[in-house]
Amino acid sequence: VWSNITTFGTSPAFTGWTTNTLNVGNIPSTVNNNLFRCIISGTCSPSDTTINSRLLVSAPVVITAQPSNKSVCEGVNANFIVSATGTAISYQWQESINNGSSWSNINNSDGTPVYNNWDAANLLLTDISQIHNGYKYRCNLSNYCTPSLMTEEALLSVNTAPFISLHPQDSTICALFSASFNTGANGTALTYKWQRSINNGTTWTTITTAGTGPLFSGWTTGTLNLSNVPVSANNNLFRCIVAGTCTPSDTTNNGKLVVNSLPAITTQPVNKIICEGSITNFSLTATGSNLTYQWQASTDGGTSWSDITTAGASPVYAGWNTNNLQLSNALVSNSGYKYRCIVQGYCEPEKISNEVTLTVNSLPAIISQPIDSTICALFSASFNVVANGTTLTYKWQRSINNGTTWTTITTAGTGPLFSGWTTGTLNLSNVPVSANNNLFRCIVAGTCTPSDTTNNGKLVVNSLPAITTQPVNKIICEGSITNFSLTATGSNLSYQWQESTDGGTSWSDITTAGASPVYAGYTSNTLQLSDITSSHTGNKYRCNVSGTCT
Repeated sequence: VWSNITTFGTSPAFTGWTTNTLNVGNIPSTVNNNLFRCIISGTCSPSDTTINSRLLVSAPVVITAQPSNKSVCEGVNANFIVSATGTAISYQWQESINNGSSWSNINNSDGTPVYNNWDAANLLLTDISQIHNGYKYRCNLSNYCTPSLMTEEALLSVNTAPFISLHPQDSTICALFSASFNTGANGTALTYKWQRSINNGTTWTTITTAGTGPLFSGWTTGTLNLSNVPVSANNNLFRCIVAGTCTPSDTTNNGKLVVNSLPAITTQPVNKIICEGSITNFSLTATGSNLTYQWQASTDGGTSWSDITTAGASPVYAGWNTNNLQLSNALVSNSGYKYRCIVQGYCEPEKISNEVTLTVNSLPAIISQPIDSTICALFSASFNVVANGTTLTYKWQRSINNGTTWTTITTAGTGPLFSGWTTGTLNLSNVPVSANNNLFRCIVAGTCTPSDTTNNGKLVVNSLPAITTQPVNKIICEGSITNFSLTATGSNLSYQWQESTDGGTSWSDITTAGASPVYAGYTSNTLQLSDITSSHTGNKYRCNVSGTCT
């Protein structure tokens, strides 16, 4: 549709619309692409019309949206966008690598970042790395209209993905002590998540509370602290997952916690009572890491102690650096020795066992034997033994058949009458002749074996003198031979005949043969008389019989 210009107007404002030159002023953008032509007429017809002329109205550049700062991760694309109005806008993006001190037009895609659309509203950056962090960007906008416009500066922040530079190291501690695991990492806005495995890495649990044993702290930092660590945490594994603004997260190697237990004696050694020459031992049970043992001996009742480092002679030691101290060839002189063990380990303090005492009992040993005894019938006798040993007992025995068999004396009996048969002295009283040549011995026993047996002691019982057949009176003829005789019993008998010439008032031992009568056998049980005269009538004779016993 065409309209004739007939008035001045305002927007646009026309002049010369009836001349060969149309002037257009105060041109608004709304007339962009309006067409103009002129119809020329004269005296003659027809009129003539020009070709169309197009009025292009360029709008000035107006920035409606500034480019904004961008924060991206390494390797991620970024773009800076400007929004503007205007006609036939030209764009020229610029970069500054020195915080805005100087600027350069971007006009190629060589190097890094790789640029695209540096002459458009949307600048695209690829192949971004950490070295581009802090680069600034702006855009110069222009068209036919002047002046050109420069956008505000926009900052490129390049975030790095988590990268672990320091891994936690294994830690060895003693029970109830403290430990820590450390990690070092690079990256943007890092976070730390410590985890624990109690099954050698099969499963993992994130630490989110302090707990009690161990007591945790710092589980969201680069250092995980553990205190009051129990033995049950031995061989636990720890690792840290480090995350940040960028992905993926990074996980440390495992750090192993080795918890050595303190030395602890769970079973104490006990006192030992043995017999001399026997073998014994003192042992204990202990728990702890890397345990060592050192047994000590005290020969002065525990006042001073010495390490056992050699086998020695009495006692002979073995295993003095184990939990089982062995002793052999112990003598009575070693009785009262005390022993203890120092248990050490990886951790302190050391533990010292209870003191224990070695008691060495002696074997029965006879030091004084019973001796033979000779008595008279119905008298008393005793047999004695002296012995050394621990808790001795005495058992007296009797043999009536020269040692072929023996009978233990357990009752008093009657003939002989026994007492003390369980002591070191066997007493016999009212001993009959029938006990003659009996043998006696004692078996001495004690806490230790074997028992010891004495030599035999012989009992010799002498019988009392006894006349069983008396001499009788004799009547003979002068010059005849006669005798007086008797029969007697008793031990070691001796005879002494006597005569009395005064009717028995006085008596004299016959010690020589004489002349009348002539005597013989006056020291035997038969007194012989010869060369007898009548003057000897009335002489009296008797015999004094004596023996060992009276």
